[in-house]
Amino acid sequence: MKSEVRIFLAGDSTVQSFDEDSRPQAGWGEKLCAAMSGIEPEVSRPQDVPFDQVRRYVVPGLTVENHAKFARSSRTFWEEGRLDCLEQRLRPGDFLFMQFSHNDANRDKKERYVPAEEFESWLLRYVDVCRKRRAACVLVTPIVMRDFDALGHLHFSFPEYRQVMLKMAEKGIAPVLDLGAVTREYCEQLGPEKTKEIFLWAEQGEYPCGKYCGGVEDNAHLQEKGAEVFAGLLVREILASGEEALAPLKKYLEEKENCRC
Repeated sequence: MKSEVRIFLAGDSTVQSFDEDSRPQAGWGEKLCAAMSGIEPEVSRPQDVPFDQVRRYVVPGLTVENHAKFARSSRTFWEEGRLDCLEQRLRPGDFLFMQFSHNDANRDKKERYVPAEEFESWLLRYVDVCRKRRAACVLVTPIVMRDFDALGHLHFSFPEYRQVMLKMAEKGIAPVLDLGAVTREYCEQLGPEKTKEIFLWAEQGEYPCGKYCGGVEDNAHLQEKGAEVFAGLLVREILASGEEALAPLKKYLEEKENCRC
């Protein structure tokens, strides 16, 4: 099936696609195709990709290929050859969305850690690959974590890394979709209790056949409802963007919306 729009995703576990034994965990990347099209996509594992977790989502006119992998930073994703794999797959007119920061900011994991002052230099490797392949590189700020203060407010997660992305966009290096801002606003409106339905919280025995059979309380990762909501918020950001590079995506979304009316 030939697609008019092709989006590739790079990132960590908050973006990654997960199999059924990991439910209810999900990443927003596995829900993006459905959020953009309003159609349940055909899902497959590309046989010509050496990384098992990669999933391809296809509907008429749109393909989303999710290369995100848990525990990866902008540095380790590159070191493992995952960006090289993407470079081989990108074609002129494609899009590469990348959301890093969660693991880049982890000082305790020295093999992953990227100081904020070095973050731009790592992201530029992805930008350069896209320029070489005549694809559009799109920066996505990190989703908020469920970390409410005593007044019920949420702060930006990894704010210094988010600022690097925003400044890169200001300098015209690459467009940015501020997913961190809109997920923060959304979750703050929901409040501490309702956001348990967004993040990876489950009771013991609620998912008896998977890795979370004993229950889980995780304020960083998403469950399926949260992944769907956050993918929808990203679509909203695309529609609100004035970036020329995102015009083909806006056109696709607007045409889909007109078809649904």
